[in-house]
Amino acid sequence: MSSELSSYSRLLVTGATGMLGLHYLMHGIEKGLIVRGLFRTGQSLEKVKRLLHLYNKDEYFDRIEWVKGDVKDIYSLENALKDVDAVIHAAARISFAGHARQAMLDTNFVGTMNMVNAALDAKPKYFLHISSVAALDGQGQIDESAIWTPSAPHTYYGISKHLAEMEVWRGMEEGLPAGIINPSIVIGPPATTADRWDNGFGKTLSDLERGRIPFYTEGTTGYVDVDDVVEIGFRMLEQRVTNERFVVSAGNKSFREILELLAHELDRKPPQRRIGRSILVGFAKLANTLATLTFRPKPYDIEAVRVLFSRTYYDNSKVRERFGYTFIPIEKSIQKLAKFYRKYRG
Repeated sequence: MSSELSSYSRLLVTGATGMLGLHYLMHGIEKGLIVRGLFRTGQSLEKVKRLLHLYNKDEYFDRIEWVKGDVKDIYSLENALKDVDAVIHAAARISFAGHARQAMLDTNFVGTMNMVNAALDAKPKYFLHISSVAALDGQGQIDESAIWTPSAPHTYYGISKHLAEMEVWRGMEEGLPAGIINPSIVIGPPATTADRWDNGFGKTLSDLERGRIPFYTEGTTGYVDVDDVVEIGFRMLEQRVTNERFVVSAGNKSFREILELLAHELDRKPPQRRIGRSILVGFAKLANTLATLTFRPKPYDIEAVRVLFSRTYYDNSKVRERFGYTFIPIEKSIQKLAKFYRKYRG
């Protein structure tokens, strides 16, 4: 264990049964920390076992202190935070469905508010909040100085993560030693109980293999390896970087380029047809209207559909300069992901 991390005896990770949270737990074990994972249901622990098995680290399951609780239930957090020196708050709900707005606000916003309040009482030495580039506003080249514009269009997910960040900043003003990282799209094997990967970046890989992505859009955004997100987080813990946030993104690529890289790893033909913005947005609006008329949940967040056509570039220079960090190339991350996928499907 590094001398900096040796000042922490026990690390609590929320969202511990998700991809990012579980990777923080694995790396925490390897860095010599006592790690504690917050979980909601026994079924969610099955996802943990599957992902650990993928890494040939089955024995890690019993090295994690599992504590049942829910970030939406502040009363369950007192026990989770007992004797904890550091907190990595990775719990989040991610969806681009129109009907998931309230669920994301409950988990991302209210859940973070509860975690901040509980941490202010428990007084850990450090609190790391895993946010998202979706909480950053602007177009073109975006860095940590981006200012949120309430009147601008935003995805429901972005709104929930922005509100969550505001709670963390409020906690800092009240004395909580905390920092924030804003990852772009994270490349890594998802935590799932399904026979096929059905969430996260892994779903794109699975859908592409099954021919369920017939077209591409012209949008561009940032991508980052899950191991980069975890390593930057631990460097922030080591240095106790407070009152700051960092864009964590290895680079920017178009959606078409990403699909081509994935298709190459799968030995599949990438989508050849480009779909226009007006067609896809129009389809999403029609689907939402039909859902409303038939009293069903709206399937699409229209702003999330529009994101597929935006050209957004994330500047990672602050991370590179502050930590002397070199990111894993996106191409290598996708190769690694495809290798895990082939292993997962047997």
